[in-house]
Amino acid sequence: MPRDKGINKLLTALSKPMDTSGAFWIGLHDQRKEGQFEWIDGDSIGEYNLWNPGEPNNANSGEHCVQTVYPDPFGWNDASCQQSLPFICQIVTGAFNEKGYEKLHGMYYKAFDEPKSFIGAAAICRLDGATLAMPRDKETNDILNTFFQSVSESGAFWIGLHDQQEEGQFEWLDGYSLAEYNAWHPGEPNNSLGEEDCAQAMLLYTVGTFGWNDISCHQALPFICQIHPGCPDGFTKFSGACFKAYHPIVSYHQARQFCAMKGGLLAMPKDKTTDDFLLQLKNKADRWHYFWFGLSDENSEGQWVWEDGEILYQDTPWSDWREGEPNNRYGDEDCAHYSPQAWPGWNDILCSRKVAKFICQTKEY
Repeated sequence: MPRDKGINKLLTALSKPMDTSGAFWIGLHDQRKEGQFEWIDGDSIGEYNLWNPGEPNNANSGEHCVQTVYPDPFGWNDASCQQSLPFICQIVTGAFNEKGYEKLHGMYYKAFDEPKSFIGAAAICRLDGATLAMPRDKETNDILNTFFQSVSESGAFWIGLHDQQEEGQFEWLDGYSLAEYNAWHPGEPNNSLGEEDCAQAMLLYTVGTFGWNDISCHQALPFICQIHPGCPDGFTKFSGACFKAYHPIVSYHQARQFCAMKGGLLAMPKDKTTDDFLLQLKNKADRWHYFWFGLSDENSEGQWVWEDGEILYQDTPWSDWREGEPNNRYGDEDCAHYSPQAWPGWNDILCSRKVAKFICQTKEY
């Protein structure tokens, strides 16, 4: 998605080793509404564009996807989506990476060098949907020690272990008890002065290795936050994707925009199994209300297109329309929704009506 001049130049340079015959696809289209071009992540085209003179022209009323053409004239052109062209894929950096997290040993970690109390450090981690790091095995413990030394000169950092509930009964911040593995320094934990209820990983300079030590929870130390890969906070994993029902009552396009802000799309029940799951999810959230999902025929009446661009009945054969639906009542019902629990099945409705809650869908991290 070349949203600026620099990215557009980069993509053109990347395309040159390919057999492009002078053109390749970019992730821009107006399949939902003629002339309203948007990127495939749902964002509108914005101010920057590189249309060739006279483009886009929707020649023969069948050009709804965009190619970059070069070398002369160099720029964008709308073309039939059925045309076969080379293409370049783009991977969006995950949300955790954007926050500075690094993936190590199947987890995402971020080191913070500014000292905080145990409670303060845990609170900062929670802002990212994370916890203080919990090294439950030797491999993870060694990885965290090495990782911390690579970003900080401090000799100690908080780990997510404490016995604040009951003296001597150490547990991880997720509630699990300390199991067989531990890395306590000799003589630790000792609850010195009767007030050491939180655990740090501390470099023992005499032997040059990190080990654990109990210490006052009020002491300020650097720390490492940990996020388990999977679904974003509040989303439910199902069939390789993540879903969440939201309660604001909005129009279809507002719901689409909200899901895009969360890095996803409106949910797409392309098969009965997913549809059954989404019905349960929305009924659990509110069984009395309408819910948008990601299917519309705004661009061409009767051709229903999923939010990811796949076409109903062409790419995905299954559907669950209520009897007599979709009926395009009054000639302007172009978006699909779930009805309240008492009326199961899909129905088409005016996209601009602010009558429905919605379900977002995103990928696992």
